[in-house]
Amino acid sequence: MAFRVSYKGITQHLGGLESAFEFLVRHWGSSEKAFEAGVKVLPVL
Repeated sequence: MAFRVSYKGITQHLGGLESAFEFLVRHWGSSEKAFEAGVKVLPVL
C-alpha cells in the first residue's frame, strides 16, 4: 500500500509506510513534530 505525505495541501512524498515515516524524520526531526506542524500521512487508494 502506498502513502502520501502532504503538507499545506502539497504532496511532499509518495511511497510505502516505512519510507513515509523516514521522510518525516529526515525533514522535520520526528514524526511527532511533523504532525504538530500539520503534516498528514494519507493512504493512496
